[in-house]
Amino acid sequence: MKAYNSYAGIALLFLSSGLVACSPEQSRAPIKVEPVSLAKVCDFSQNLTEYAATPDDTRTLRLLNERWRTLVSDDLFLSEEAAQQSRKRLTVLNYQLAEESLQLLEQTTAIAAETFQKLEPLRQYSSGNMGSPRSVVRELNNRLQECCMAKLDANATALVREDKESVLYEVGEIAYYVQRDLGHLVQGELDFAEYRQQLAAATERFNSTEQPDYPPQDWAHCKRRK
Repeated sequence: MKAYNSYAGIALLFLSSGLVACSPEQSRAPIKVEPVSLAKVCDFSQNLTEYAATPDDTRTLRLLNERWRTLVSDDLFLSEEAAQQSRKRLTVLNYQLAEESLQLLEQTTAIAAETFQKLEPLRQYSSGNMGSPRSVVRELNNRLQECCMAKLDANATALVREDKESVLYEVGEIAYYVQRDLGHLVQGELDFAEYRQQLAAATERFNSTEQPDYPPQDWAHCKRRK
């Protein structure tokens, strides 16, 4: 009877071992879940692709630059590579912002020159302590705001994120300091010829720079669930 119990125990142990070895939970390979992009990233990718097809609204492009910055700061891209791929696509489009900025800088310089011509005779026939007439300054500020300043400020914010050796960054830096420089120009503290030469050099470099491009199918960077 004892022998029978021993054999029975061994048999149960053997069967238990077999059941454990064949357990589906242990034999089944773990399912690999592929990461997918967040909805915000996919929406951005789609909007970027749509804009690339009809790039005629720089306001939308400025908003796309801000959305990219937010996605990066919130770490929402799947990887650093994905973020930089989107950055490269924005760089292609940002040549529009640089071109627009150069045109706006020409306008602001012309307005500043007109203001300088109004103020200079007053300076010559007045004491050195005389300030600029408020009406002239107000007119200058109004004209600058109506034509250019909001766009230049937003363009500069986007362009100074580009490579520091690029012409995009160069134009962005000029636009970034435009209010300071215009003030110096109007007050006679900065030479107009020197400033125009700086703009001309940036324009020449921009026009001679070969703009990068991407095939249309490479614009979107969004990984959806299959």
